[in-house]
Amino acid sequence: MFRKTKITPEVAGDIANIYERVKNENISEKNFNIRRVDIEFISGNNNEKLMANVKFRKPSEYLISIRTRTGIEGIRLFITGDTVIINDRINRKVLYGSMETVGSRYGISMDMIKMVSGDMLNGFYILGMDSDKKNNFLMFEGDLGGKKVSGRIDTALGKIKEADIEGSGIFEEWHLEYDEFTEVDGIVIPQKVVIENEVRDIVVRMNIKNVEFDDTEIPEFIPGSRYERIMIR
Repeated sequence: MFRKTKITPEVAGDIANIYERVKNENISEKNFNIRRVDIEFISGNNNEKLMANVKFRKPSEYLISIRTRTGIEGIRLFITGDTVIINDRINRKVLYGSMETVGSRYGISMDMIKMVSGDMLNGFYILGMDSDKKNNFLMFEGDLGGKKVSGRIDTALGKIKEADIEGSGIFEEWHLEYDEFTEVDGIVIPQKVVIENEVRDIVVRMNIKNVEFDDTEIPEFIPGSRYERIMIR
């Protein structure tokens, strides 16, 4: 059971300080590498276990490799603020297109990708403060490319604990939970992330391991030789 806290001037000052601390600890404020993410993808009765590594360079450049548990790379993605390139080694295809097209077709945006790692985005605003028997939370709302976002921030951790994304399209409703936080070079990071869509009976569980901050450049993305090229429309 949650108890709403009365917003006095002192509480308002505390909320503003916590909000700034949360934004300052966004992992996307730094260049980083995640050397390993264990992924469990559940869709209905199907359960697939995968691994990934992630390289990010500010302000919005990702290189993501997704592999089987035996270490065989199946997909490599290069994502920027305006471009997506997917190297599908299994089907020997290269899919490419604009981030705008991917967003309008699949509902995926750069901000949504950043939110998976627990970042607090610009345009989110604080509604107030609630508490349970153990913790205090800031309640927030915002807009994510036309999708309503709401959630809770753990005031002690200074990180988002859970969020709901509502909208239209194939990714209409998602619930995100973050847990088992750790600190790396002064930045608090969730090690456990669960993404769930009850309507489509999809659950993605991620165990984030071996995070490091590194300013070296991302290696050049080289599409597969003689792969079929397919534009994402």
